[in-house]
Amino acid sequence: MRPVNKGPRIRREKRAIAAMFAIYCQDHHTLGRKGPLCGECDRLLRSVHRRLDHCVFGDLKSPCAQCAVDCYSKSQRPAILAVIDYAGPRLRWRYPALAFSRLLDKLRAR
Repeated sequence: MRPVNKGPRIRREKRAIAAMFAIYCQDHHTLGRKGPLCGECDRLLRSVHRRLDHCVFGDLKSPCAQCAVDCYSKSQRPAILAVIDYAGPRLRWRYPALAFSRLLDKLRAR
């Protein structure tokens, strides 16, 4: 395996995706209760973090939606897209700094 990516871009992406999972899980699985993720979301988030740790592009990566490499298996992809599609728009209201940094990363990738 590749060495673990520890750059600022990857750290920001990990924080943003963790926030998205928190939004999604809180609204869908934990019925409004704040706290840790349910088991299913936790496993999926750990898988996403592992993929980011070993992303071939490292800190030069584009946002996942614009990436040419398909990192996730066919069984994981629908679940990850459901989280991103639901929580992505809500991120700007609950975590505005993370949403702004994601916007900057998208603009830089163009």
